[in-house]
Amino acid sequence: MMGRSVSLAVILVAIAMLLGRLTGLFRMLGLATVLGVSHANDLAVLVISVPDVLNAMLIGGALAAVLVPEMHRRSQAISSQHASQLIVQTFFVVGAISSVLAIILAACSSWFTQMLASGFTPAQLSEASRLIMIVLLAFPISAVTAVTAAALQGHHKPTIPAYGNLFFNVILLIAIFFWVTPGDISVVAWAVVAAVLFRLVTQLINCYAIGVFRGGFQSLTRFSALNRELLLKYFQALTAIGVVVAFPVVSRSFASAFEGGISLFEYAQKLVELPRGLFGAILTMVIFPRLSRIFAEGNVSDGAKLISQAAG
Repeated sequence: MMGRSVSLAVILVAIAMLLGRLTGLFRMLGLATVLGVSHANDLAVLVISVPDVLNAMLIGGALAAVLVPEMHRRSQAISSQHASQLIVQTFFVVGAISSVLAIILAACSSWFTQMLASGFTPAQLSEASRLIMIVLLAFPISAVTAVTAAALQGHHKPTIPAYGNLFFNVILLIAIFFWVTPGDISVVAWAVVAAVLFRLVTQLINCYAIGVFRGGFQSLTRFSALNRELLLKYFQALTAIGVVVAFPVVSRSFASAFEGGISLFEYAQKLVELPRGLFGAILTMVIFPRLSRIFAEGNVSDGAKLISQAAG
């Protein structure tokens, strides 16, 4: 049987993800209650989805898939300080690159909005473009949160990252029921920025508490922990994950041709993702980091045993 610590982590992550997915459904129902199945609801759903779409396609899953094993490899082969330097340097590089991308997308917001919602009328695109410029502030925050989440997973502390979606959805639910009206969707955009910032702060506090950054700020200006091999692995993972994420984005864009289409598509997607997200999160946040550490230590038999038990 899997160890008690692994089983406990699985239970905590499962509860967190279940609550996160359920509050995601409640968020959709809350928007439908306040705004109805309307263009205003479509606009709110589109705005909420922008940071997560960009993060999933460009940063999130690929970063964790590369960063967690590399952390464990460097901890075993060199030192834990070198692994901390990798995290800190990745944090600043990802923050800088995502900020530049956010500025470029904001400058091309009309084109970017049309790509996300090709069925909107010119007036609707103009309104959506203004809101997307606001919510793009959340993209760099969401991007660096992916780094802290990967670091916490690598240190076998997945609980706070797992509760990130719950924190995000609760803040949005408060904004939806207290301040959002059909005539003022901008509240949703600012609530997204506040929610991703809160999620980052909770993870940063946890990172400092367990010493993730200890010694990581030395040699910061040289960025010696990042190399070509690491970037190649990242782009390989990004290609695989980005293609999968692109399909719902394209589907949502087509759905925008019908009033309420984005809202209905998003609601259906939340239902479909509930079981997949639950088990997928357990594998990526609990099992994968432990497998990474086990194989970095050279314990192939223990790794094979964990794979068998997790599959069962």
